[in-house]
Amino acid sequence: IETTFSHTNCNKGFAQWWEVDLEEVHTIYNMKIVNRLDCCGGRLHDFNVYFLDENKNVVDSIFNKGGIGSRKSYDVEEVDARYVKIDLPDGDCLQLGEVEIYGHPSSQPFPEEA
Repeated sequence: IETTFSHTNCNKGFAQWWEVDLEEVHTIYNMKIVNRLDCCGGRLHDFNVYFLDENKNVVDSIFNKGGIGSRKSYDVEEVDARYVKIDLPDGDCLQLGEVEIYGHPSSQPFPEEA
């Protein structure tokens, strides 16, 4: 079984973060985070998720208190953002198995369900 994950340098004494550029503003309605499953899953705890506009100003945020287990889904109040940033303020390793962002380009109407 092949496993992949991403993590920052550990224990450097400053906030660790991960950020994705969606390349244009999207209306985001849901996101899912999958934790590292092979070990050390407890490191992903008490973190912030920031939704940023094109100028990297925070337009909305989520604080996740405690851990997430193997995965967690977050419903978002249809926020318009270009960047999504996950920040672990305690300086430990930020480890992510997968981050999924659900939405659509803000310039397009919401797709109708079939």
